Amino acid sequence: MKVNISKNDGFSLLELMVALGVLTIVIASIFKVLNVQISHTVKERSVTLSQTEAELSYSFFKWDFLMAGFGVPVTSAPFRTEDSLFGDHTTSIVLTGSALGPSRNNARWSYRVDFTQDSTSTPIVRFWNDTTRDLRMGDYVMLLSDRKEVIGGPYYIAYTEQRGSDSLLIQLDQLIAAPANIRAPIGSYFIALDSLGDYRSITYQVENEVLKRDDTPILENVVAFKVKFGFDDDGDGLIETWRESLSGLSASQIHSNLRLTRVSLVVRSKKKGRALISPQTIVFPDEPIVGEPVDTLELTHEERKYSYFVVTTLLRPRNL
Repeated sequence: MKVNISKNDGFSLLELMVALGVLTIVIASIFKVLNVQISHTVKERSVTLSQTEAELSYSFFKWDFLMAGFGVPVTSAPFRTEDSLFGDHTTSIVLTGSALGPSRNNARWSYRVDFTQDSTSTPIVRFWNDTTRDLRMGDYVMLLSDRKEVIGGPYYIAYTEQRGSDSLLIQLDQLIAAPANIRAPIGSYFIALDSLGDYRSITYQVENEVLKRDDTPILENVVAFKVKFGFDDDGDGLIETWRESLSGLSASQIHSNLRLTRVSLVVRSKKKGRALISPQTIVFPDEPIVGEPVDTLELTHEERKYSYFVVTTLLRPRNL
């Protein structure tokens, strides 16, 4: 059988080239869309990871800030700011207390101070039946009044003995002067100190874009760390001023007038974004005072190729 082949059958070279060009454009467009989507996914994943790490770090300094001042006498400042060498938007702050950190293992204390007959070294205190609060052998304790004034100590507990269902006798290594003057119901109490017989201190600061808790890094890519203190200067219950530095303030002023602490972190994502350019200015949360200047962080063109987010919280110093 004879087959007739027309010269119009098939594709010409020009048609093949046009089709190939169209196919190339379509494939390039698909790859471009996929590339943008992949880049966006990677960037979002980087931001999400940074936010998760920031939240974990936040849980640490949240508990530290809330426990700062726990059992600290009114003659000692629970917060102390120090000069920082790492820029205008970083803070170096020292927190002091007897139970810092999320575990609060040292938050042991007891009130209802009484004494056995003719003894100035064996007081009787409250028995909580709770290992977190009960005083125990080996503790260093400070005796404070209900106004957090130091009565004596630190004392070392050499021995404990339960007396009844709610009383605990503790044997101290030193004598307490004039125990008759500190009997309940005045409200005096013992507070357990650090294992070295002193209050514990923790320093937060940013060094080379790393937020550190003492010498332990807890969060990377921190471009700003600010702590501001809200003070009620005239005792009317309202905050009149926000301070970044506590220099020049006495411990009494801090205990009497500090009402709020604001902690803010500006964290940068770990990867650059290809399509999104961050704003040139990052604005810190507005302070709730009319006329208070707004804090800003200016970014260079290269810095704007990253994503940024702000973690901020208001904490009430409950131990003052």
